[in-house]
Amino acid sequence: DARNILLAGTSLVAGQGRAVVCATGAHTEFGRIAHLTQIGGGGDSPLRREIAHLSRRIAYLALGIGAFFFALGSLVGVPFWRDLILSIGIIVALVPEGLLPTLTLSLVLAAQRMARHHVLIRHLPSVETLGSVTVICTDKTGTLTENRMRVRRVFLDLHLQDADTPAPGHDLFFRVARYCQDLTETRPDGRLELAGDPLEIALVEMAERLAPQPAPAPRSDEWPFDSERMRQSVVYPDADGQM
Repeated sequence: DARNILLAGTSLVAGQGRAVVCATGAHTEFGRIAHLTQIGGGGDSPLRREIAHLSRRIAYLALGIGAFFFALGSLVGVPFWRDLILSIGIIVALVPEGLLPTLTLSLVLAAQRMARHHVLIRHLPSVETLGSVTVICTDKTGTLTENRMRVRRVFLDLHLQDADTPAPGHDLFFRVARYCQDLTETRPDGRLELAGDPLEIALVEMAERLAPQPAPAPRSDEWPFDSERMRQSVVYPDADGQM
């Protein structure tokens, strides 16, 4: 209930902040939720319920047929033990031993068909889950796409031009695109990468491609983007003062 506590995985959408880590791993709220999902018992799937229902019907049918032949043998004078063994044999013969391999094989074939469409199945009953789906709700950003943007065209001097075409005389425009951002530089595997908003990454990459700028001095001040100002402002030291 505290207002000054952040959950693990919280994304900072505006401004900057500093926090003290008070819990890690399984002791975080996310860790507790993950623990609950692991210890919680799941209910039977529709396929399991259908198989259990079919198995019960087959068992009742086999027992009924066995009892019928036992009674029929008694009526025609078959000795008791021979009649009993015949009835038990009929019951056993009616149990479909190939039911389980058939079901497993059908799930494997379905998983192979989905693998050809680049859908990997680690747990075979998941095939049944996907087969029972009627509505799929997806988030288009980062789920169906790579969550990456690229500037294709720019509108300068009342003209629309390709973003790969040099645009001399617009240094201020590209300086704003390069410096007015809140990205973090990372170096995984020694390669420089930008982490942050995909739109800002696209603008910085455009500026670096069309009008490379020198590395800026440390930022003096910043006003993060908000819905009222509809803009973000940053202040850098410049040769002529503050920019």
